[in-house]
Amino acid sequence: MKKKTRGRKTGAFLAAAVLTSALWAPAAWAASDLKMSSSVGWDGTFKLEAPTFVGVTIENQGEDLNGRLVVEPANPQNGGNVVSGVYEKEVVLPKGSTKTFQVEVPGGLFYQPVKVVLLDSQGKQLSDSNPSLVPVQDGVLLGGVSEKKDDLNVFSLVTSPSVGGKVTLKWLKNADLPDRAELLQGLDVLTINHAPAEKLTDEQVQTIREWVERGGTLLLSGGASYQGGGSLFQDLSPVKVTGTGKATDLTDLQRYTGIKPSVGELNVSTGSLVADAKVLVKGGSSPLIAERDFGAGHVLYAAYDLGEEPFASWQGNKELWGNVLREADLKPSHMPSQMNGAMRGVDQQMQLISSSQMFRDLLPGYKTSAVVFLGYIVLVGPLLYFVLRRLNRREWGWALIPATAILFTAGTLLFDDGPRSSGTRAQTAAIINLKSDKIAEVSAGSSFLVTKGGTYDVEFKENSFVYPSYLNMSGDSNAEARTVLGDAKPSIQYQNVEYWSLRSSFAQTTLNDQGRIQSDLHIDSSGSLTGQVTNKTKFDLEKVYLLIGNHAYKIDDLPTGKSLQVKQSIQTSASGTAPGISYMEQMFPYGMGVMDQELEQYRSLISYATSPWDLGTAPVQLVGFTKAPLNLYTINEKTVQKDTTLSLVRQVLPLQTDGSTSLPAGLIRPVIFAMDGNVFMSPEGLRMATGSATLEYKLKTSPDYRIDKVTTNFDSAAFAMYDKQIYNFKTGQWVPVAKENTPVITGDLLSQFVSPDGNLRVKFSTTTPQDQFLQYPAVAVEGKVSQ
Repeated sequence: MKKKTRGRKTGAFLAAAVLTSALWAPAAWAASDLKMSSSVGWDGTFKLEAPTFVGVTIENQGEDLNGRLVVEPANPQNGGNVVSGVYEKEVVLPKGSTKTFQVEVPGGLFYQPVKVVLLDSQGKQLSDSNPSLVPVQDGVLLGGVSEKKDDLNVFSLVTSPSVGGKVTLKWLKNADLPDRAELLQGLDVLTINHAPAEKLTDEQVQTIREWVERGGTLLLSGGASYQGGGSLFQDLSPVKVTGTGKATDLTDLQRYTGIKPSVGELNVSTGSLVADAKVLVKGGSSPLIAERDFGAGHVLYAAYDLGEEPFASWQGNKELWGNVLREADLKPSHMPSQMNGAMRGVDQQMQLISSSQMFRDLLPGYKTSAVVFLGYIVLVGPLLYFVLRRLNRREWGWALIPATAILFTAGTLLFDDGPRSSGTRAQTAAIINLKSDKIAEVSAGSSFLVTKGGTYDVEFKENSFVYPSYLNMSGDSNAEARTVLGDAKPSIQYQNVEYWSLRSSFAQTTLNDQGRIQSDLHIDSSGSLTGQVTNKTKFDLEKVYLLIGNHAYKIDDLPTGKSLQVKQSIQTSASGTAPGISYMEQMFPYGMGVMDQELEQYRSLISYATSPWDLGTAPVQLVGFTKAPLNLYTINEKTVQKDTTLSLVRQVLPLQTDGSTSLPAGLIRPVIFAMDGNVFMSPEGLRMATGSATLEYKLKTSPDYRIDKVTTNFDSAAFAMYDKQIYNFKTGQWVPVAKENTPVITGDLLSQFVSPDGNLRVKFSTTTPQDQFLQYPAVAVEGKVSQ
């Protein structure tokens, strides 16, 4: 009986144990319970050189799920890609639900195959997916929020150089718009055409506004339905819309495109031009197409519905939108072969990371080394010789001399306060673009030198886009680096870090309310740049230069609050420095002797800032350097005590025009309008071998500037080896550069070779297989601003 009782107790205990384990066991998912799909960017469309995201849609027919989404290289060794690490985001998915999640990643991650993995809370893999992707290799990416996909068709045939020869179109639903301005950088243009199917949220409107202020291009249109979409951005619009009507005078479209409109009238929104905007095309007395700069970006306005037929099928749309989008100064994607083998964005970011790895204090300072070396000479020479002679033990010198050398070397390392002491040392190299008084855009490479092994959590400031880099000068790998994303601050967790090793990362973020460089600059009667600049930023600037044309001119340091008078003569492109001498070499020329790592950091930053993709065509820019801390991160929840920063601060300075204004040769930088064959870009000119390049010079400093005379050096002996042609805007034909149109263009020739918008176009061609350097030709302008 006791045995039976004991057996019943044992059975009850086992049953309870089984029941308990069943209750506490984690939920198990069958393969059929979860369905997961993924794509990069917008249905697979994205730009390799910009931040992007992986959209992951999960259908859960199993139990409630708390887990993680992981985006990682398919090859653990990352295939040599310099963009590395895994990217994680926590997900919560109730039973019976379907959700879409966005995991932020750098576009450069997809130079190698990538996979998406879903893990449960215990780290067990539940599902995986290979994301669909179609990267934009050439041209620009235009996204449209509108009622119909067909509204975007007007852009499908645009092939002008202003868009890199191609426009990739993506129709977007409201849910496709990311909630962070950084992720909109994957779009070159965002179009909002009349009332979208769903109203944009306040958060989406604010995100788009921030994106434009940082450099994005927004096109507002819609005609009679403008109020449903474009009105959300009324404070950005070039036109203050007050009503609707009909535009019956469309003759200005023919002037702008050279093609007669296919309709006699259009249904339009009506209103008045705001103070700082300009009209590109008029519809009678009202703006039909207008443009306005907002921060570092552009806002375009079209008074009509882009999808309205039959005007949407007008053959002139190709020329119309090619010309309009040129106003936005877009940066099209290009295959690496067109950019001298470089990958825009990724290669530049690696420059910053490489610069951050140049720890200048890894070696003792020059003064410390000199003092100890002199002491060593005094001790080893006379003193050691005297002592050994008195002891009659000169043979001991064979051991004492090397021993003393070792002791002095150790003393040097201990005496100098370098990274050999305990603790983590960090260094940041950054580019700070002053976009407006409120927004400064920061791109930064940061490196962390650790003296102890283990795990290091690097947490970045809010609204940062970050990734770890595989590029490590120490030979270490960032393969075991987790980038953790979420609603809070992003972080990178470096795992299994060896002692005395280096880890690196890239961060893109913004700083608020950093101020601007105020300037009042104009060209005086002698052709010199004259005026005043005042540092109204929070940065003390040293090693300050004005970049004018192809030349860098040093001015005095600019501490915060200081004003400086400027009086600088301007050299032409064909004089001054030797052809092909970069801004970097002008500012920090190489010399003989030991490489100075500090100068190498300066060179690296200026090389980044003056790359062909980032330099732009602004006649005058100011660059200066600051060592002010940026406080972009903490490590293991602590501020790094030994943290150094070197940043290049950059801002475009506007030119004031009033009355008669002459723009001297060497001031106007051309736009690369088209390239063909073996042509490679540089800030100073082009390298050509069996190819052609078309340059366009924007000669008008303002819409009211009337051009009276243009002088060029197209006939210079420096260009004798090229076939040269100049574009006739009246006939639409290329004609040879000859004495009839060079060096002076004036009178009736202006209407032939200068467009109504003030553009001059010249083409250089060569059939010579040898590489030749084409320095940008110099163009001078004389004219007057109408009152």
